[in-house]
Amino acid sequence: LAKFSVTLLLSSHWMACAWGFTGLTLGAKICDEQGVRVRQELGVEDVSWVTTLFSNEERSPDDPCNPWHVYTASLHWSVMTITSIGYGDITPIRNAEY
Repeated sequence: LAKFSVTLLLSSHWMACAWGFTGLTLGAKICDEQGVRVRQELGVEDVSWVTTLFSNEERSPDDPCNPWHVYTASLHWSVMTITSIGYGDITPIRNAEY
């Protein structure tokens, strides 16, 4: 049981890191060098899951410039994917809900 838990924890962590990195690098930059959110119109080529989740404040009022907020959203995705629990009809919106 301990070996399974450690494997699940490490797999979820690495998968979340990869998913967060993918979302941050493939989409448009939504934070400037000082860590302040940049407001901009996004084209189709600028969209990633991070820009979709965080660019509309009605969707999530959390800050995409805070790495912890991006990591918790990524970790939620990875745990739901690995365990096959599913994403459900009710999805978390705020960081505290993850």
